[in-house]
Amino acid sequence: MALLEMRVDLSKLIDTLATGSNEQIVEAAREHLLSSELVGHVQNREIADVLLGRVGMVAAHGDTDGHIITTLAAAAMLARLLHTIPQPLDDQISLQQRALPLFAQALLFAAPAVRAAHNIQPEYPEPLFPSGLLQSGTTVNEKLHEAIYGNDALLTERLLFGLYGTGADYRTLQVRTYDGIATTFQNAGHPLMFAVRGYQLLDTVEWGNRAPNIIHWLAPISLSSLRPTSRLGSRLFASIQLSPRIASSLFANACLLPRMPAPCHYRS
Repeated sequence: MALLEMRVDLSKLIDTLATGSNEQIVEAAREHLLSSELVGHVQNREIADVLLGRVGMVAAHGDTDGHIITTLAAAAMLARLLHTIPQPLDDQISLQQRALPLFAQALLFAAPAVRAAHNIQPEYPEPLFPSGLLQSGTTVNEKLHEAIYGNDALLTERLLFGLYGTGADYRTLQVRTYDGIATTFQNAGHPLMFAVRGYQLLDTVEWGNRAPNIIHWLAPISLSSLRPTSRLGSRLFASIQLSPRIASSLFANACLLPRMPAPCHYRS
């Protein structure tokens, strides 16, 4: 649980990221990560991942190419694994001290996005709830495919906000997003990378009312990496339109394939 880390006041850190120099950012990182308010209660727990997640919720509104959020998410996941790295017997230091270089470097990388987002008041679109699709006879999956391969960022975002607004389980939102872009691997897979890393960063702050930050960031970022006019994308989209059930079945089977045992070699 991230209850303690979520209560820590990060306003000074955010202000420093928005207006401070690199030296001031590093000093603020040290002050927050090694704060007595945290260290006194969480000696054997990772806290850098949660703090990076909270910074990411601000940075998402200023990240225009997706790489800052993916970097913050990767740094947060690495911070969670620091406890697995053996320490020298004669040099026992706390997890927070070990995480400081990674934490500070991630903050330095995120500073431009925080600076760009510092005075932004995000405006979210009106959600398109699943009930709003009843008259058209289409499902959320079909409409999401149509929006993504039609390069319609607004419709994609409205559909994701509609799912979120129904109170759907966070796994449902993840599956619908992955399913929507799983039939393409354009731009070296960046759309899927953005989706995975964005949701990983949300995991660090436990979703809740913070999900809109990532949904609003993800829709235009993922679509900017897709080229729906390419031959492969057009062919796949056409097959989805003709048979969405088959496409969904193929996606489900693809998810299960890694769990199947490897086939035996045929004997000659």
